[in-house]
Formats: sequence, C-alpha cells, structure tokens
Amino acid sequence: MLNNGYFCVSLDMELYWGVHDTGSFEYFENIKSAREKAIPGMLELFNKYGVHTTWAIVGAAFARKLNELDKYIPSKDLLPTYENEIRSPYHLFEENVIDEDGERPSAFLAGNELEKIMSVPHQEIGTHTFSHYYCNEPGQSVEQFKADLKAAIAIAKDNQIELKSIVYPKNEIDVSYLEASSKLGIEAYRGIESNWIYNSNLPLIIKKILRFADAYFPISGANCHEPVINGGLINVCASRILKPYNQKLSFLESFKLKRIKGQMKYAAKHNKFFHIWWHPHNFGAFTEQNLKTLEEILKYFEKLQEDYGMQSANIGELATIFKEN
Repeated sequence: MLNNGYFCVSLDMELYWGVHDTGSFEYFENIKSAREKAIPGMLELFNKYGVHTTWAIVGAAFARKLNELDKYIPSKDLLPTYENEIRSPYHLFEENVIDEDGERPSAFLAGNELEKIMSVPHQEIGTHTFSHYYCNEPGQSVEQFKADLKAAIAIAKDNQIELKSIVYPKNEIDVSYLEASSKLGIEAYRGIESNWIYNSNLPLIIKKILRFADAYFPISGANCHEPVINGGLINVCASRILKPYNQKLSFLESFKLKRIKGQMKYAAKHNKFFHIWWHPHNFGAFTEQNLKTLEEILKYFEKLQEDYGMQSANIGELATIFKEN
C-alpha cells in the first residue's frame, strides 16, 4: 500500500526503430526536431519541477555509431523470425537504409542523448528492448526475446547503466515474457491501462472511439492504481497517454488538460499513482505547444505537492517503494 500519491512519467524513446516497419520516412523530421528541441525542453522542465522520469530507450539506439552494434546483435539463429518479416529491423542493415552517410543514422542512434538525460537528477534509463521487439508477433519465440533483451542489457552495461525497468513495444505483454525478463534482472514494467474500456469485449471500433473520448472526458474513471506483481515483475501500469497537440483538435486541448488534472488530483488524494507516458518524437511537431502543455501539467503537480504531499517517482522508484512497503 502506498503512503503517498505519486506522479509517474515514462517515455518510449524508440527513434526510427519503432516505426521502421511503416515503410515511411516521414518520421525523420519529427525525430530530428525532437532531438534538437523537444528532448532538451523536456529535460529542462523535468529538472525545473523535480519530476522523476523513466526513459525506456531501444537498446540499439544506445550506440553512437552503427558499427558499435555489431558486438551486441544476437546470433542469426536467435534473430526474431516474425511471420511478417518486415517487422524485424535487421533488414534495414541488409538494404543499407541506415548507412553511415547523411542524416539518417541520427534517426536511429541516441548515444549522445544518454549523457544529457543522465545529467538531470532522477532520470531512470529503462529498456524498450534491443530491437523494438514485438512479443505478440506470430513466428517469434521467448528464446529470441531473451536474446534480444540480453543484448539490451549488455549495451546498457557498457554505458554504465543497470536496467531495472522495461516498457514492452506496442504494449505487447505476455506472462512468459514477463517471467523471462524477471530472470534476466528486470524488476518492473509499465502495464497497459486497466479499466472497463480496455478490459471489455466490445468491438474494436467502439473501443477506439471510447478511448479517444476518454482522453478528453472522464469516461473510464481516474485510472490511478497501486503497483502489483505479475509474472515476477512489478506492474506500474499506465494511466494515460499524453496525446500530442493536434491543430485540428486544438479546441479540445483544455478538455485534455482538465481530464489529466482530474486524474492527478485523484491519485494525490487517495494515495495512488498516476502514470502518464508518451513518445519524445510526438513532441517533434508543434514542439512549443506540446512543451507548454507539459509545463501546465508539471505546474499542477507542483500544486498537488503543496496541497496533498504528492511525490514524483519513476517506474524503478515506484517498484522500490512497493517492495519496501
């Protein structure tokens, strides 16, 4: 049981590894903008308001040059054998999509950002697997996942980072993969939102409509929780994804903020955690507006700190608090 309300932030920093299978290069500009403006802006705000954050980074992105990855990539017999081969990022090397020339490697490599992130207090480096691994994709196996996670752990260790928290790509979660992660030293993960919309058997189109509406209006409830154990890992499940600014939906921005603040206040008053997450590249477009929204949320956290004693904790810290209680 938690003795305080907690505000938790996690970021899925996947760069182009997370969208390589879309067949589109439109994300390059967003990723570039996120690295130049959004990420420094986020770090400045996290430092200003004392916000503890988990950065779940794709392991392959830890490198500073592509050839550094050679020593970490799993052996060929342990690469993911997805039925849909395009899901695997390793074809990018064969097709020279990410050669060392031009700007494209910068959309795949975040090694230089690691030092900036770690220079800000209370920023946890977590893992988003090594290759943005899909745990529910047909054709792959737990053994292949373990090889992938071992690669992520190895490259992190060589950067003086001990991984304790994981965010599974696309939020694809299976108990066998949780257990495998636990055996490799991972302690906590971000589970999917747990509410009646996500847990229902409604048609997918209806669930999508309800989830969209729920981002602006309190349809599913507060979605604030306490950590629980699942598959040997501590589940610090998501409460809300922070939708990026959308010019066409700008008239809904005030409702989005009101929805988030209502959830935060519930967590503060009832000794639960509120866990908000997003992708850094989501801030690559309309960066100024997105950072303004983020600061409004963090200012409200500061108010809840004063009014209710709410605290900030990243995924790893919440797991530790749970174990100690």
